[in-house]
Amino acid sequence: MERFADLFGRFLQEVGPSIDWDKIQKLPANAVMDYSKLNTPKNEQIRTMLDKLVVVKLNGGLGTSMGCHGPKSVIPVRSDLTFLDLTVQQIEHLNKTYDANVPLVLMNSFNTDEDTQKIIRKYTGFRVQIHTFNQSCFPRISRESFLPVAKDFDVEKDIDAYVFRFFFCFFEGMSLVNLFFFFLISALQLVSTWSR
Repeated sequence: MERFADLFGRFLQEVGPSIDWDKIQKLPANAVMDYSKLNTPKNEQIRTMLDKLVVVKLNGGLGTSMGCHGPKSVIPVRSDLTFLDLTVQQIEHLNKTYDANVPLVLMNSFNTDEDTQKIIRKYTGFRVQIHTFNQSCFPRISRESFLPVAKDFDVEKDIDAYVFRFFFCFFEGMSLVNLFFFFLISALQLVSTWSR
């Protein structure tokens, strides 16, 4: 709640738009290279690059609207394989092919964490380190009154009165479980995939 109080205090103090659109500029023409023009790296170079990679996937949403009881990542998509199965297989393929160690980090919510902890046990024999952490959630604020919509602090009881901070709590959430520092010490560079 301390982080929420800080952010809400800033919101109340800011006057005008929070983004200065005049400072937003196009990337220089040479900032993005055409894939077909890239040189093909050698396997050792690929391994060196992969050893700096961390794959982060948002895993906080439930698949109830799609008939799934649990995280969206466990919805079967192809040959009875789930989104999570395919992600783990792809990372394992990279790790085996290039003798690398690309870890997978799942950014859970309180809705998905318990189920996810059970689900990821099936990947124990795979050549992929899987880490998890939970997103923050803050009370929704009424636009008219600037008061919390929630009547109490029981998130599970009144889930619609809370908002989950997917993108904004990434480093904060990883810091709370020391993953950020572990990866930093391991000289890994964080690369996020915000797919659901």
